[in-house]
Amino acid sequence: MFLIELDRCGTRYRYHHLFRSCCCTPRPLELGADELADLRRSSAEWFRHHGAVSEAVDQLLDAEAWADGFDLVRHAGDQFFQQGKAATLACWMSRIDRHDRDAPAAIPINLMAAQIAACQFTPAGETHRRLRQRDDLPRGASVAVEALYSCCAVDWLPRAALSR
Repeated sequence: MFLIELDRCGTRYRYHHLFRSCCCTPRPLELGADELADLRRSSAEWFRHHGAVSEAVDQLLDAEAWADGFDLVRHAGDQFFQQGKAATLACWMSRIDRHDRDAPAAIPINLMAAQIAACQFTPAGETHRRLRQRDDLPRGASVAVEALYSCCAVDWLPRAALSR
């Protein structure tokens, strides 16, 4: 009743245009913010369980589950680096870092590493500047930040110096 046959063989159909418009009309969600966040967390768990890490991270970040999002990004980070998706990691880490400026130093350090891997040297320099202003960096983390920052110099070298 809701389908229209497109061929005589009965193998191709489409929805009747009135039924389709009914199905495709966007309806506002009548969920509260907490209910929507819970739904997004459940979606993230389903995506994670089915191997769709990108979708899971997006759902967690949309739910503002920053710590859970960071944990998932941290565990999947190597896979994304190997696939050449450093820009995706940098985008996720930037969202997490923007939300909580008082977050553990691991978040901006990982952000800076992803920015450098994605050749986003100017934002990496800004992240470095913010990290240098922190007084809670352990010595080892401080050394790692400076080592990462030295990678930015590759972008700042004249191209003639790189070809030698």
